[in-house]
Amino acid sequence: MDLQLFKMVPLMVIFRYLAVLAALALSASDTLEGHASPELGWLKPTAGQVNSVVELEIHGSALVGTHAVWLGGEGCTYAPLQPDLIQPTTSDERTTITTTLYHLSTNPDGLEATIRDVLVSDKPNIQDRAIVRMTIKPDTRVGLHELRLVSPGGLSNRLSFAVVPEMVIDKHDITHNTPGTAHPIPIPAAISGRFSGPHRLHYYSFDVAAGQTIGFKVPVLQGADRLDGQLMLYETTGSWLDPGQSRRLVFNEEKAYGIHPTNHSLTHHFTRTGRYIVEIGSIFGQAGMGYSYLLRVNPVKP
Repeated sequence: MDLQLFKMVPLMVIFRYLAVLAALALSASDTLEGHASPELGWLKPTAGQVNSVVELEIHGSALVGTHAVWLGGEGCTYAPLQPDLIQPTTSDERTTITTTLYHLSTNPDGLEATIRDVLVSDKPNIQDRAIVRMTIKPDTRVGLHELRLVSPGGLSNRLSFAVVPEMVIDKHDITHNTPGTAHPIPIPAAISGRFSGPHRLHYYSFDVAAGQTIGFKVPVLQGADRLDGQLMLYETTGSWLDPGQSRRLVFNEEKAYGIHPTNHSLTHHFTRTGRYIVEIGSIFGQAGMGYSYLLRVNPVKP
């Protein structure tokens, strides 16, 4: 368990936290003996829209017996679900492991989470996977939320899950790794993606009108690997000789500071109507199973 979890936390909150975890562990169908602590790597999508229900895939290891989601924060509660409400699925690549009792977790921020399936891999190159149904209420707090899993082996590490007001686009494939294959997006939008394999750059195209100011934000997500995202912006200036030609644009913050800023929130004022491309990559060229990102693109009021 992270020591940071106990910093600046009232003693009563700590007692409540430990009491809930103890109850969750005792409610599992297996004993703690012989079980490793669950280790989470990444999830998809990385965000959900307010007033929606999202099915999350949480990938990791040692997920056998996982039966509850810990949503973090003071006031997180759980309640057992009836077995007939659980409908496990099967997979050719994984074996479905169903615990005797799943739980519905809730927190005061407006989230509800239920484990639907736990699929345990018998192949070394395939991670375990937990399927979680996340209900996001209309009054759920917008921003990053902490998410962990509970199993007979204990409490997992934390992942970040974002709640946003925009429509969420789940793009975890690698078909948009060149400017010519940029995936078109509306504005506003929130894009959930992940860098895997050799592809360390993703591209998204969008249309704007002259006079608009657009904001681009890449929040830092907690996970097995921390991705420091970097953004580039391009104007498509294709010609008959080179339809894919583009010109890099300068963010407002670059003009102000004279260098490409390292923060994850940038803006640009567009003086011409047209189609533009935003590139997201990693500052250090990272790629792998855990390098997920969330890119939010929104109009900025003058």
